[in-house]
Amino acid sequence: MDYTSAPGYVTDSKGRRQFINRDDANGVEGTEITADDLNGLVNEICNVILNSGLSLSGSDQTLLWQAIEKVVAEETVRAENSESSLLTRITNEISRAQLAEGDLQASLNSEVTRAKSAESGLSNSISSEASRAQGAESGLQTNINNEVTNRTTAISAALAAAKAFALSSLKAGTGLNISNSSPGYCELPGGLILQYGTTASGNNGLTTVYFPIAFPGACIFAHGNEGDAGDQWSQGNVSATGSLARGTSAMTLKTLIFNNTDHTFSLTSGIAILWFAIGF
Repeated sequence: MDYTSAPGYVTDSKGRRQFINRDDANGVEGTEITADDLNGLVNEICNVILNSGLSLSGSDQTLLWQAIEKVVAEETVRAENSESSLLTRITNEISRAQLAEGDLQASLNSEVTRAKSAESGLSNSISSEASRAQGAESGLQTNINNEVTNRTTAISAALAAAKAFALSSLKAGTGLNISNSSPGYCELPGGLILQYGTTASGNNGLTTVYFPIAFPGACIFAHGNEGDAGDQWSQGNVSATGSLARGTSAMTLKTLIFNNTDHTFSLTSGIAILWFAIGF
């Protein structure tokens, strides 16, 4: 889809080709309505409806809204299923570690009971038997200590593996709504959204940046800085970019450049800018 190229179009302040009304009194012929413009608009909407799995109907004027709701619902279910699968796997790993700990405790209790029985049976024996029993008890204690060490090591390894799996899943973005393109975004657990991209300063140093996705609540932080600090910076001509206004779907940046010759600031266009925004 593109802006109109019909005869009589005008270009607005954002560089977009726009329609204009006919004004006979002032000799303005206006913009023609072409088949390309109308077909492009209709085809774009129909593609959204068909790709959502719905069928076209000339009598139903709610199909586009139905398609959007359907796609959003399917993506929501997919995200919830992915998150549920991740939580299930983490829970299973924790349960496995807890079962291993329970088995270790039962084994320790059994060994302690056996040691006490052996000690009680040897209490009425002669001194040599008592000494031998003490030697056997010492060896048993060593075995118990070794068993405790081995089982503790196994439990620690299982817990570390479960933690590593959970962290790797989060780092990989499993279950998260994320776009690694530029501009891109990432929706974090808890609702925090990070968005980023590149742009260039426009007329009078002003730049409007449209976010890849709108913040459902608010944009709480917006920032931009020059993305190519080359020869001008080495000559002392540095730039500064600040957030002039921000909303849920867009923000406005203002860029000034410092002239090291006359020590003045001026609004400048064409400066490459890296931007970053946080919201919820």
